[in-house]
Amino acid sequence: MSVWQGSLGMASGSPARPTVIAFVVLGGALAGVFTALITLTPGRIGERRAQHVIAWQVGAAAAGGASGPV
Repeated sequence: MSVWQGSLGMASGSPARPTVIAFVVLGGALAGVFTALITLTPGRIGERRAQHVIAWQVGAAAAGGASGPV
């Protein structure tokens, strides 16, 4: 189910409502983990390489988000 379909289900009051709410809560819970990992990267690998590694981290997150739940 796409987010668009879930939002339509939420507006119509269908059983998809708990699923959409769960995705919102899960996204809010995981948002802090992503920012913490990005913030701590320079301390783990050094300032010199951090720019490239953070670019790969953000790219991997975007690819994972684009693929959606499987």
